[in-house]
Amino acid sequence: MNDVDSLLIERNKGCFYFKPKHDIKIIDKKISEFLINKLEKNNLDLGRVCIHDGDQDIIQAMLIALNSRFLVKNHLHNEPEIIQVLRGSLEIKTYHENKLLDTIILNENENFICRLSNKVVHSVKSRKGWCVFFEIASGPFNNKKTIYV
Repeated sequence: MNDVDSLLIERNKGCFYFKPKHDIKIIDKKISEFLINKLEKNNLDLGRVCIHDGDQDIIQAMLIALNSRFLVKNHLHNEPEIIQVLRGSLEIKTYHENKLLDTIILNENENFICRLSNKVVHSVKSRKGWCVFFEIASGPFNNKKTIYV
């Protein structure tokens, strides 16, 4: 883990970035395991490794680890997002006017990539244990782009 520790810096609790001077960033299983170990050590059920350099980048891309104990409550974004499951299984529920519209199951072996258009109200939950997925959205980052409903 020390080699991964030398690549990443924790900017916020459970939120890691590559240290400056890394023009090429590679996420591998070591980084995924590092993230889960750090989250478990700190009793966190959600965390990420950002592959973008900062909030102003036009592409925001993150490796996210989500434990089944945590539900990302109903929310929407002002722009589309792409989710790719790398480990485990992810349940995405979509809603229209507070009514369940659809349940999408993504997993590492079958349906593993999903694009959600902007304004799609959805919740996200790992189905069992840890789910690790890659998420891509447009930047720059702005807290107002995610609206919890």
